[in-house]
Amino acid sequence: MSIFEGLITDLSYKGQGVTRDPTGLSIFVHGALPGDVGKFRIVTRKKRYGFAVLEELVKPSEHRVTPLCRHHGFSNGLCGGCPWMMIDYSEQLARKDQIVRSQLLRSKLLHQDLILPSIISSPQSTGYRNRAKFRSDGKAIGFQSSASNALAPIDDCVVLTTDLRAKLRKLREMLPNSKWAPQAGRPLVTIEVDELTRVEDVMPNLPIRFHQGNSQQNDKLKCWLRDRLPGGGAKRSALELFAGSGNLTKVLLSGSFQDVFAFDSDKKAISDLGKNFSPKVQVGVANLFSSIKAVEGMPGALNAEVLLLDPPRSGFSQLASLVNKMPQLERIFYISCDLASFCRDVAKLSDEWVLKEVQPIDMFPHTPHIELAANIERKMTY
Repeated sequence: MSIFEGLITDLSYKGQGVTRDPTGLSIFVHGALPGDVGKFRIVTRKKRYGFAVLEELVKPSEHRVTPLCRHHGFSNGLCGGCPWMMIDYSEQLARKDQIVRSQLLRSKLLHQDLILPSIISSPQSTGYRNRAKFRSDGKAIGFQSSASNALAPIDDCVVLTTDLRAKLRKLREMLPNSKWAPQAGRPLVTIEVDELTRVEDVMPNLPIRFHQGNSQQNDKLKCWLRDRLPGGGAKRSALELFAGSGNLTKVLLSGSFQDVFAFDSDKKAISDLGKNFSPKVQVGVANLFSSIKAVEGMPGALNAEVLLLDPPRSGFSQLASLVNKMPQLERIFYISCDLASFCRDVAKLSDEWVLKEVQPIDMFPHTPHIELAANIERKMTY
């Protein structure tokens, strides 16, 4: 397809560089950043936008830096796990702030009284990631290439913690490994590890329990929530959705709640939560994406004054429906790992509710990923 020269003027909320071709069509480019002048080859053209690859960097942006990882790149065989590693970290933070503001404005959620602080930066831009999902074909190990479904073999990963980098070296020593050979036509298997994983116990395609991938930033998230929980006084209760094994349940229990109702679809995680925490916690197993009947069926859950939810990237489209069934609800704390689904869900809430504060948190430096912690209050208590 055609090649043209252009200037990258912006970043999309997905982290791609934005330019225009000679016809004025918006073009999205992986690996390009604002200020770059380059030659771009269009690979897909649609009615309102297109996608291109960077063929030649004519003039680099002042914010472009040399990636810290030799495996970084956007062509087949290179790892695309840190697509912003060629952007200076301070500029990454500035761009994430801009993306949050723009998306809130586009969704009509940005208002003059909204508290929207700058993103909380990560103390470490490398060595922070405490879990990893490697890919393997039984002969090599790495990540999935950004340009295809092919394996991008690696021998190191600078964003992993020291412990995980050591485990990666041990996993490489176990190759070739016939037990990791793909089955049933699948090109690759998944090897998941975290800091609790024993390399000797690793099994392909066995998922590990979810937890936040940046421990220091997770601590800041918990502090943010703790500082905003309502104070003591009358008996209060909280409903927590997507509770997992209790990362944020601990924060709720540190508050003044007499009862906490916690739900998740992971039977093992929610069972452990019920065993390990105070008798004040009542747990339930529920696929919250298909039905909220389990929540409705737990006595007292719909009478909670505080709702805390931390859903996966798809968000929680039934948020408005659930909230309408909670007459005593005063405050919603929505922890989100996807800006688009967060805006979709909050925009559906009735006029009774106001988005009071949105705090972006940089959980994953060198990626477009943005974690959000939001405080939503009923207007009568605002």
